[in-house]
Amino acid sequence: MQQPNLKVEFGPMNDKTMELMKALNLALLPVHYNQYFYQKALGYTKYSRFAYFNDIVVGGLICREEMKDDEKTLYILTFGVLDPYRKHGIGVQLFDELMNSAKKDPELKKIYLHVQTSNEKAIRFYEKVGFEIVEKIENYYQDIDPPHCLYLRKAI
Repeated sequence: MQQPNLKVEFGPMNDKTMELMKALNLALLPVHYNQYFYQKALGYTKYSRFAYFNDIVVGGLICREEMKDDEKTLYILTFGVLDPYRKHGIGVQLFDELMNSAKKDPELKKIYLHVQTSNEKAIRFYEKVGFEIVEKIENYYQDIDPPHCLYLRKAI
């Protein structure tokens, strides 16, 4: 049964909040990112966000702008909501916050990501918010099993 939506607030990712993002990603993701990843992520603060419920970080995303197929796109590097706060609409609110921000740039055309083929919850979530599965990529991940991913895309 779907729980009622919890109202969340959003905050920026920056050098003062990066340790929060590290802890969140460590709790949520099968891939453990190194310090270099987070140093580079400080350059992606325009679209990266935290979701707060009652001043507690319950979710977050890291997203960067890049050129792909000669179009300006957004790539979601990390996205997640802590398990006790799932099924309350927080992921959808966080994604809507990203899309509303992205729509302010008329040059942005698409948003895309990769997700592990075994992560059925994430795949269902991304399909729910309008992503399409473009292709399966074999042996995409080096350090997790299964190593395969799906490439998902959505128009902005």
